[in-house]
Amino acid sequence: MGGGGDDSHNTFISFIQAVSNTLDAPVTMVDNEVLNILRQRQEDCILYEATDHKEKCAGLMEVYDKAAENWFIKYGDLGVYGTVVDAYMKQKHRMIWERRHGPVGSGMKDSLA
Repeated sequence: MGGGGDDSHNTFISFIQAVSNTLDAPVTMVDNEVLNILRQRQEDCILYEATDHKEKCAGLMEVYDKAAENWFIKYGDLGVYGTVVDAYMKQKHRMIWERRHGPVGSGMKDSLA
């Protein structure tokens, strides 16, 4: 292996560690707050519309459900001490899984070896 590859790898690791130290908490807090706002809007709509909430709040409920799903994909199972590196590795492993087996939750592809 060439020395150039090692230098770029070390630079990348240093960058990830720096990002982890500076951005981890604020990014998580922003994502949590966005999800909290969407949840509050959904709950307000349900309370305001009462009996008609299933049709009048359907769009808002769909947006919240998708945002909650995306939040769990990104942060779920990381725990309290999860870092940016942990989230990055989780994303990488999910992408490898999807390449090999299809979208998560759709079952595994049949292997035709």
